[in-house]
Amino acid sequence: PSGEVSSGRQVAILGEHDSIVTSVSFSPDGNTFASGSLDETIRLWSIRCFRTECAKDS
Repeated sequence: PSGEVSSGRQVAILGEHDSIVTSVSFSPDGNTFASGSLDETIRLWSIRCFRTECAKDS
């Protein structure tokens, strides 16, 4: 899940991963973020709709 850092409130579930999300990194412009998972994939997401824009298997 993702959330607001200051409040810890969950704002979305990254359900397209098949395992636990272990890392998240935001783009400098704040429009996109990447998530890495134990399912050995990295996914790029739109921050506006939490939809996957791109996925890459290891």
